[in-house]
Amino acid sequence: MSPTARPAPPNPGPDQPRQKYLDTWVIGSPKRTGGGNVEPSGDPLCSRGSTDGILRVAINNINGTTFHQKGFEVAHEIQTIQELGIDIMAMCESNRAWTYKNKQEYERQTHLLWHNTRTVFASRLTGAEGYQPGGNVLNINGPAAGRVKATGTDKWGRFCWMELRGQRDEGWVIISAYRVCQEESHKPGALTAYMQQYTAMLSAGITRPNPRQQILDDLLHLITNKREQGFRPILLMDANEDWVTNSHGKNQLADFMAAANLQDAFYERHQQSPPTYTRGNSRLDYILVDPVALPCIRRVGYLGTHEGNFSDHCLEYVDFDMTTFFRGVTFRPTSIMSREIMLEQADKIESFLSDLRTTQNRYMIPERIFRLARRFAMEGPTKTLIDTYNSIDTQLMEMTRLAARKNGRKKFGYMRSPDLCAAGQRLLLGKAMLSCKARGEPFSQGCIRSAEKLGIDLSEFERLTHTKLRTKVAEMRRDLWEVQKECEERRISWLEGLAQDRARAMVENDWERVMKDMIRTAEERRVNRKLTTVIKGGHTGMNRVQVPLNEWIPKPPNGWKDITAPVEVEQQLLWRNKRHLQQTAKEQGMSTTEPMQSLRQNHGLSNMTNDLLAGNVQKAKERVSSSSSGLHYTLWKAMATDPAMAKFLSIMISLPFIYGFACDRWTNAMSVMLMKKKNNCKIHMLRIIGLLEADLNTALKFFFAKRMMWNAEATGEVSNEQWGGRKNMSSIDAAMLKCLTFESARITGDTIGSIYYDNASCFDRMHPEISNIIARKHNVDTNILKARSIIIQRMRRRVRTSMGTSEEHYGNEDGEDALGGEIQGKGDVPSLWGLQSNTLLKAHQSLCTGLHITNPDGTREMKRNNTAFVDDTDGWASAEVGSTTPIQEVVDRLQHNGQVWNDLTNITGGIDCLP
Repeated sequence: MSPTARPAPPNPGPDQPRQKYLDTWVIGSPKRTGGGNVEPSGDPLCSRGSTDGILRVAINNINGTTFHQKGFEVAHEIQTIQELGIDIMAMCESNRAWTYKNKQEYERQTHLLWHNTRTVFASRLTGAEGYQPGGNVLNINGPAAGRVKATGTDKWGRFCWMELRGQRDEGWVIISAYRVCQEESHKPGALTAYMQQYTAMLSAGITRPNPRQQILDDLLHLITNKREQGFRPILLMDANEDWVTNSHGKNQLADFMAAANLQDAFYERHQQSPPTYTRGNSRLDYILVDPVALPCIRRVGYLGTHEGNFSDHCLEYVDFDMTTFFRGVTFRPTSIMSREIMLEQADKIESFLSDLRTTQNRYMIPERIFRLARRFAMEGPTKTLIDTYNSIDTQLMEMTRLAARKNGRKKFGYMRSPDLCAAGQRLLLGKAMLSCKARGEPFSQGCIRSAEKLGIDLSEFERLTHTKLRTKVAEMRRDLWEVQKECEERRISWLEGLAQDRARAMVENDWERVMKDMIRTAEERRVNRKLTTVIKGGHTGMNRVQVPLNEWIPKPPNGWKDITAPVEVEQQLLWRNKRHLQQTAKEQGMSTTEPMQSLRQNHGLSNMTNDLLAGNVQKAKERVSSSSSGLHYTLWKAMATDPAMAKFLSIMISLPFIYGFACDRWTNAMSVMLMKKKNNCKIHMLRIIGLLEADLNTALKFFFAKRMMWNAEATGEVSNEQWGGRKNMSSIDAAMLKCLTFESARITGDTIGSIYYDNASCFDRMHPEISNIIARKHNVDTNILKARSIIIQRMRRRVRTSMGTSEEHYGNEDGEDALGGEIQGKGDVPSLWGLQSNTLLKAHQSLCTGLHITNPDGTREMKRNNTAFVDDTDGWASAEVGSTTPIQEVVDRLQHNGQVWNDLTNITGGIDCLP
């Protein structure tokens, strides 16, 4: 317990008057008779900023969720979370059965407002779809959502929780709980939450159940277990009891707080216990925190009636200092470019291109590019011209981003009509006004703000009696029903208008066909989302790494520890990735000795094409991730549809490859860390995927995957044993060939064997210089190779996790081992490895005896040493016909073949490993 924290008050002694006891503990509590509006108390709620460094946590009894009601784009409580800038929100008494269907719809609505969000639900599983008393919803959104480690739910729907990672192997467990208000003596009804829990406890074998006490016992057990695991608790609860002013003989909540070592965040700061319930004088809603959290609190307070959700409970919030709360800087939002514009939105694409074209012409971008190309042809790649190129590229990219932001906004899909939303919001406002009128109180601040948003004058409602106001609310309900009857027609009308806009932009007369395509696309995406959820489960970004407890190179690790602090995670990944790419230089293997060293020294560091962009970027998948600059494939594919724009953009992309220099924008990349095995965060088991600029990758695919590979295939230079990185060939073909080989050997009675080997970190161990030698052999221009070599040499790489993109980067530095590798994710790598492995496979054929099977009469034969798909290779061997020891002969040949393959891969920088 902190020195400033006050313990829960003991029950008054026999000689201490109750009123004196309350005056001692309760300072300045408002005296109410119940039924009036509750005014705000505590610290005022401040508006949020993008870098304010706080974590806002709140709780509100919402008296039933509204996600299923017609008349809302999103549920009212979800909209409230966004408007109040709440990061973690506990919503008690959701009064809904949280079936799979209801959860999916609720999560869909949350994802309309936040890219990164997680929600946990709690309700008793009864098989019902609709109303069910009690229940909880716990939502986390924004950067903090990347810290979620695990979630859990009580089987009886009384509480749910989330585990959040912190620094120094500690974290927080956020718990949302609803405690029923009835006692057994109140004789609660059969459909109440009390009776549902009572029945469930009886079925579980608990004699004489007491739901109000049982939830406190179970929460204490949960908190104790989580503390043992390193998670400190924050309990957001509608406790239905005032621990300060409780007049009962036994203060259950105070005893629970003392046993769980929890402090009342509001009381510790303000020494008050204001009412939070419009129908009584008690404070029922709490944010109870571990004492360690008290110094992290910046602000804590209660909002007034209806200032949060339209409920009879007030919303309580706490603003924690992010730095001290997680013991590290965490407010670093992930820079994920939202695709505000999609190619299917033809009207927006047309507007985007129109604005971009106007801006480009105003600054004479096309003329300047054509003039620059002529100067390059006359003067060559001088420093002045290269600087001019980078200046034009920067201006062009800024213009493109500006036009995209102007014409694009978040795409919510097919939402309900505005009329339907407004009718539902008016009904909610009417109910809130009726609540105030029934209690004889003036309209709350929440009613006033909602009326202003809807453009409703409250003065005419203030003069109405309760009976007349009830009549008005009934009219609002009938209006909503009328709109609901017409909602399908209104929605279809809205969709028809949208389809007509897109048809006009696409120069189409058949807008009905466009509308059918829109509906079909939406249905396909809905089905794909469900299938992805079923097959792959929920996806979360990487928010931790595991590092060994000892210096483990070259010794094996003695154990592992979790690193969760964002800065430390980034530092560990930056060090590991750099060390990983230096491995060939540090190992001093065959590829770094003579004659390979001399051969590589001279290869370290075409024609202009006007259709490079239009002819190739259209083949790229629109949703592929790329570009730290934010110029994703959607924008490039849109610009490629304009012939004039595609022409001068193709020249801009071609110039570096024609004259052998690097565009500055292309020398920045982001390394995304992927887990090779699910939930395995050991730092050496993470795969590095590089995200490069979309136009760079398009050019590399054009020069290498298209032109170079076409030339190699046309001249018959590609080995028939390599099935990866080649057009019209797939892993299924290689697998089928393997199956047929075994089946042929079974039928003919031949003795064969296969050994499976894999090149460890294949693309990350390739020498760019050797790749250049292979490419020159297949007639790739020297300047193209020089440009790509400069880009690799100067590449500055940052790492991205679910907690953000690192500010620091790594790259080649003077006096350090050179970084090897070809960057997995670069467009030329599969083709370059395919041709490099082609040389290795042919060498292996000349040095080793492989598989040889003939048909019974000897007229047909099958000869093969290997079956390879990219870096995964199956080696083959067979025994001679008539051999007396066929098995031993096959084993000896396989051992020899495997050793030769390992030596060949070592020459090029690779290392072979057996699975």
